[in-house]
Amino acid sequence: MTPDQLSQHPAVRSARLRLAASGPEVLEEQLRIVQIPAPSLDEMERGSYLERRFRHIGLLDVFRDEVGNVLGRLPRPAHSSD
Repeated sequence: MTPDQLSQHPAVRSARLRLAASGPEVLEEQLRIVQIPAPSLDEMERGSYLERRFRHIGLLDVFRDEVGNVLGRLPRPAHSSD
């Protein structure tokens, strides 16, 4: 699938519309995150916040890697049998 085809896929178009509509909420969350003190090599508090948020929004297998990055996996979407 080409990038142009992908951008026209109904799921991608739907996600883009949801993202555009949630702009103010996304900005508020970004501000909350950057206001958490996180000097270099001392980012545990910010990482802990992100771990909680990732779990709260439904990411799976949330963990920190060897350098402290917080990662999670999106759940696989349910496919209808229609």
